[in-house]
Amino acid sequence: MTDLVRSIVRTATPMVAGLLVAAALRLGYELDDATAVQAAGFAVSLVWYVAARLVESKWPKFGWLLGSPNAPTYGNG
Repeated sequence: MTDLVRSIVRTATPMVAGLLVAAALRLGYELDDATAVQAAGFAVSLVWYVAARLVESKWPKFGWLLGSPNAPTYGNG
């Protein structure tokens, strides 16, 4: 797994977990405005992150799209 993929997985996992917990708590209920906003926020955040990481992997100067000009590095330990 590359650092890029690992960083995306590590960011998306808590988002997905939160979305699943929220959905589980609302089982049997209609989708209200607050839930729709939450789902939209999740989707926009994830798309922004993945797009920014892909752009940054090709053009490192665009790391500022994620608030820092430097991409993370992960060791083997």
